[in-house]
Amino acid sequence: MEIVITDPHGSWQGSQLAEQLGIKPRNLLTQLAEWARLGFLIRTGAGTYTLTAPL
Repeated sequence: MEIVITDPHGSWQGSQLAEQLGIKPRNLLTQLAEWARLGFLIRTGAGTYTLTAPL
């Protein structure tokens, strides 16, 4: 979430975030989907997410 809040109005691709974190994209995309289901993020497209309420 710290990476995402650096640009709270932007959309982030899961692959971008995974690369910055040095983890497999598939693992992160699963987690991002869960966070979207819980309401922490909004899925804006295939593998792309943004914050629910920009800071």
